[in-house]
Amino acid sequence: MQYGQNLKATQELMLKIYLTTCNKNRHLVANFAKLFNKFWDPKREVIILCALPPKEELPENFKVMSLGQDDLLWSDQLRKLCETIPDEKIILAHEDFYILEHINQCFLEDLELYAERNNEIRRIGLQSISDGYEGAVNFYGKTDKGFSLFQLNQNHFYTCSFEWSIFQREFLLKYLPQGQTAARSEVIIGEKAK
Repeated sequence: MQYGQNLKATQELMLKIYLTTCNKNRHLVANFAKLFNKFWDPKREVIILCALPPKEELPENFKVMSLGQDDLLWSDQLRKLCETIPDEKIILAHEDFYILEHINQCFLEDLELYAERNNEIRRIGLQSISDGYEGAVNFYGKTDKGFSLFQLNQNHFYTCSFEWSIFQREFLLKYLPQGQTAARSEVIIGEKAK
């Protein structure tokens, strides 16, 4: 199926997108939303995980999921989400990882389908290998549509980065530490999952 050929069927297959933020950074969500809708898809729903909702008005495809009044530490916020949702795989992003160019919709759709069909996939990073990973990857395989996939070397410091990624929920529940920042969680999970 070509991207957009059957939009309703395509949207039903799409993974949910969750955006993490904290009270200190919630002012970034409005710009994130503007860039997301410009470069990705203004019809794609994004669920914002937060304690207090952003003050600015957001586009209608951005929904707020309040996790209570307390500004939980990042890993506790994510753990709370994973304990409450039924989704086996999700797309996860931070509010400060702005999208600055158009998304290859065909590639993303193919990656989402690949992640859904392959239970052994715990994480697929959505960033380019040109974003600092040159020389730290090995060829992994190809998607159904022939897109190349790469795997980070297991000795890489950030084998589990929280940059834009598709995650298996059970993987996060198993390895996500409690009471940690995003940066510290990346290191801990990377070490545990090796």
